[in-house]
Amino acid sequence: MGDAAIMGVIGASAGTAAIETGVGAVAGYAFAAYQARKIYMLGARLKLIISTGYNDIMMLAGMIQSWSADTGAFSRYPLPNAAYQHPSSAA
Repeated sequence: MGDAAIMGVIGASAGTAAIETGVGAVAGYAFAAYQARKIYMLGARLKLIISTGYNDIMMLAGMIQSWSADTGAFSRYPLPNAAYQHPSSAA
């Protein structure tokens, strides 16, 4: 990604240097735009990889918590059959 950024800067500089010819400016700025698109696409791919890894880790953590609730220390304490009702509330 750093190489594409450097190449984009070089292309933009070349386009600016060749602005008098018109063709050089178009070629330089087109090359810089191509490099910018390349950086964007690499960033999008990297974001997809990171978010997929994050989702996999969160799924694994949820599975571990689920197994712990079924077989771990919480299984010794059964849940009440009804919701809590304060003694001062009307029965």
